[in-house]
Amino acid sequence: MDLSPYAGDLPVGDYALDMFVPGVLAAGLAAVAGLGAYAHTLVSGRRGLGAVLRVGGLV
Repeated sequence: MDLSPYAGDLPVGDYALDMFVPGVLAAGLAAVAGLGAYAHTLVSGRRGLGAVLRVGGLV
């Protein structure tokens, strides 16, 4: 299937793969996951043990 009428007749150049952008994206994802885990720990840590044990006991 020839898609050149839709994409134009520009030749595809040589693309040099660098690891900077994937590295930055992976570091950002790890930072967001770490901050989310830390925030969850802060919110969950304020509940007492009795409140946690009684969560499913309201049936």
